[in-house]
Amino acid sequence: MSQGDWVPEPGEDSLTAVLGREHPGRTRAVGHTVCPRKAMHDSNKQVVDNVSPGVTKQVAEVKAMMHESNKQVVDNVSPGFPNSSCDSMPALVAITIIVNLHLISRVKNKCSFLNPHRILGADCQENPEAVINYIVDEMRINQGKQFLIAPYLQSEHWVLFVISPHNRTGYILDSIRSPIQKPMDTYYLLKKQVDTAFARYKKDTSNPISWTLAECNQQPGDWECRYYVMK
Repeated sequence: MSQGDWVPEPGEDSLTAVLGREHPGRTRAVGHTVCPRKAMHDSNKQVVDNVSPGVTKQVAEVKAMMHESNKQVVDNVSPGFPNSSCDSMPALVAITIIVNLHLISRVKNKCSFLNPHRILGADCQENPEAVINYIVDEMRINQGKQFLIAPYLQSEHWVLFVISPHNRTGYILDSIRSPIQKPMDTYYLLKKQVDTAFARYKKDTSNPISWTLAECNQQPGDWECRYYVMK
């Protein structure tokens, strides 16, 4: 082999020739009787330990929601779904939230996500106290975060709320922005619930959140809002 005239047999390579064939129940360079599952166990545990309780709770909530709504999502999928309404596949946004939550659980950043199915426009109207309590809890859990990102569904249309409790600022990104037809102070039901939750969280009503209806990319049709929220 040192002279360059070694010809491997089928299924062999230089590493196998030097170290020998693999043996069941062993992991190279680790030791005898140490199988891959034992060797990798501690590294997996380290990743799990790095996940904050708040992220774990949010992931569990979104996964539970996805399990309950799975049949509904399947029923809503049709060959012509690009022409369907904005809320025809609401779980697409939830799937993206799950992915993002797993990503932010491993790195330090300034953002946290609210569960979109805990702040629906219908709930803001029919059960506002539950929405307010949820937002207060999330502000407490994520008090070290700079921004709360909240995909929000109202009237079959997805909108993105970006809330900064620390700076007392809030931004609404609507891909069908219309300040005249949809006045910021009265149209978006979630805004009122966030204001109430913030006052309870801070125990102060004298210095509320300052809101901005931000200019953002506008969707060309009547069904693309969910993609603009995810972008």
